[in-house]
Amino acid sequence: SEMDSDLLSESQSGQKSLASQHGRGRHRSLTQKFAPKTFKDVVGQSLVVQALSNAILKKKIGLVYVFYGPHGTGKTSCARVFAKALNCHSAEHRRPCDSCASCIAHNLGKSRSLLEIGPVGNIDLGSIVDILDNVMLSPMPSQHRVFIIDDCNTLPPDTWSVISKVVERAPRRVVFILISPNLDLPHIIVSRCQKFFFPKLKECDIINTLQWISTSEGLDVDRDALKLIASRSDGSLRDAEMTLDQLSLLGQRISMSLVQELVSCPTIIIKISSLFPLFFL
Repeated sequence: SEMDSDLLSESQSGQKSLASQHGRGRHRSLTQKFAPKTFKDVVGQSLVVQALSNAILKKKIGLVYVFYGPHGTGKTSCARVFAKALNCHSAEHRRPCDSCASCIAHNLGKSRSLLEIGPVGNIDLGSIVDILDNVMLSPMPSQHRVFIIDDCNTLPPDTWSVISKVVERAPRRVVFILISPNLDLPHIIVSRCQKFFFPKLKECDIINTLQWISTSEGLDVDRDALKLIASRSDGSLRDAEMTLDQLSLLGQRISMSLVQELVSCPTIIIKISSLFPLFFL
């Protein structure tokens, strides 16, 4: 179709741009590099993954979702995968397939169907209202339009009344995914949404993921060091990945004693962040 051709063209140009960026040595953190691309990549949240996968398969898609739980447990990553799956073109494989034009465009940040809002200080509700008006007039009714609102628990009270009105007038195939550490949200939102809790990850899941990343990156790391990183991350895979990334920048074998030195000496982190400022943006 014409839309597929447009998306494929965007994807191909985006891939060239991405390759050019990497050619210039632009640093990507391990969290960015190994972010989940499909549901099977989401770590330690099997119940959530199963429910969302079945919703896609059975075409039972809600209007508002709240993904809540501690930081670093995969809420935003899973929301992106869900948004990607909603517009995946594959009819044969479990969605998202990660290979169709829509999935590739999503991977390159060129998806026309996804809008991520955050940090909340930059939220522009007027833009959302305008986008919804355009969706209602859109000639592409087969596409879901997905809004991911991160850290929504910090929104000012008057913003929620506007969001509620936006949700009430949202057309079919519009989906809102709200990301929050808890359910301390207005009743009018909580009462009409599907809620998914993301618990802290098990240490064994974090260790296995760190081992896979280390192998993929060719890092020289002791298994006991990974166990210590996992135990100090308090169930947050993102924190564990950040620690491993910081350790990898030291350019030496990652041992248990090196981990102990890093986690007990904040000045090391400060020195690393000053040497590699782009990594900490």
